[in-house]
Amino acid sequence: TTSIDRLLAGLLNRSISAERWRGGRAVAAALSLIECCKLVEVEPFAYLKDAPERINAHHVDRSAELPPCNWVPKVSATAAAA
Repeated sequence: TTSIDRLLAGLLNRSISAERWRGGRAVAAALSLIECCKLVEVEPFAYLKDAPERINAHHVDRSAELPPCNWVPKVSATAAAA
């Protein structure tokens, strides 16, 4: 595993309840998302930061835009001006 995988596993295990199976499932889900991002050449940190912020405001008809394979990062105001 990479160092980010170990760091993420440590953070998730501490923030999830004492039930080990639940922590293991959370880690497995997070690592699956990270590996999926890597497969489609999406920056995992950017995706994991942006996608949860979009979920509440996203219309259900556009939910196909959220998986890493279809995700397009938001263009920041500074990048758009350049």
